[in-house]
Amino acid sequence: MKIITYILGIFLFFACSQQDSYNGRITLKNLENCKDSLTLTDINARISFVPLESRKECLIGNIQKLVLSSEYFFIWSKNVVYQFLRSGTFVRSIGNYGRGPEEYLDIYDIAVNENQEKVFIADDQKVLEFNFAGEYCSTYQANLWWKFEVSDEGNFLINPIIIFGNEPNKLIVRDMKGDTLAMFNNAIRFEPKNISMWPQLKSLSRLENKFIFHQQFCDTIFTLNPVDRSLTYRYSFDFGDFKITEQTLNEGGEAHNKVISVTGITEDLKYIYVDIRNRGKNRRYVIDNQTGKCNFPGFRIPELQYNFWPKWQYHDNILIDYISASYLAERKDSLPQSNINSTLKNLDENSNPVLIIVETQN
Repeated sequence: MKIITYILGIFLFFACSQQDSYNGRITLKNLENCKDSLTLTDINARISFVPLESRKECLIGNIQKLVLSSEYFFIWSKNVVYQFLRSGTFVRSIGNYGRGPEEYLDIYDIAVNENQEKVFIADDQKVLEFNFAGEYCSTYQANLWWKFEVSDEGNFLINPIIIFGNEPNKLIVRDMKGDTLAMFNNAIRFEPKNISMWPQLKSLSRLENKFIFHQQFCDTIFTLNPVDRSLTYRYSFDFGDFKITEQTLNEGGEAHNKVISVTGITEDLKYIYVDIRNRGKNRRYVIDNQTGKCNFPGFRIPELQYNFWPKWQYHDNILIDYISASYLAERKDSLPQSNINSTLKNLDENSNPVLIIVETQN
């Protein structure tokens, strides 16, 4: 009995040691030692497919951003914001392109306040507010915000555009009257030879009533509390000698193909889904946020012959990707027989994309 107790004690000691060794820092060694794959079955995923209705007034190309609410999908594509029901039925487009006071030029970002049922569309000079019925409500000044979200309290959470290397702030919290409530200094300074290095497409996402913030070119991920407007350390990556430096940012171009950087972050309650640019090659990892264990994503969906990867997230356990109808139309005859064939049989290369919704049960 004593021997069994002793062995169990050793096992628990090492298990706890391994657990305690993860301090929120993911190293290059962690990634290089990654050997295991994680499947959708492993994360207890429930998968559903939503073909978006195809009509001439709502034909969608690449999706720049998708925001989900309890009733709707709001989709930004080709400088238009489309509103669909959760079933995929088209409802309306929101706002109009133009130079008028209630119109927008090139869209920089969109955001949704689900509690207030408001949609916000930003160009380089202003943010237009609409309700879920598509009606114009208000205009706010933007001045090159680039990326933003809107908190339940009705404040703008702003990630300013950073391309010149001398921008003072990486994150700003501002109310809708225009008053600044909080500012966080930009520590990434550089003097680029050109200004072709645009910020990433997603820098803010919501999880557990807080926001995950990742600044382009930064290896540290932060948590923004929208209530007390605090920005705290969440976790970080240590790429050693291959980390991005000021010299890398100054040189740009080929210098970026010699370093490693985080290019995208999505999370649910258990995993971090990270895109990494590793010396010119794109890599993806799934990281357990409690232990730091790194896995390769084995998110193959046999019915679609497609590798799912979460581009967006809703609430704490819904991950979203999409697949073009042309991809499916080309493979229709070779797709496995399944209960989704009836959904796919009428798709052709001109149809709208199919949304892939993965609800995790962890």
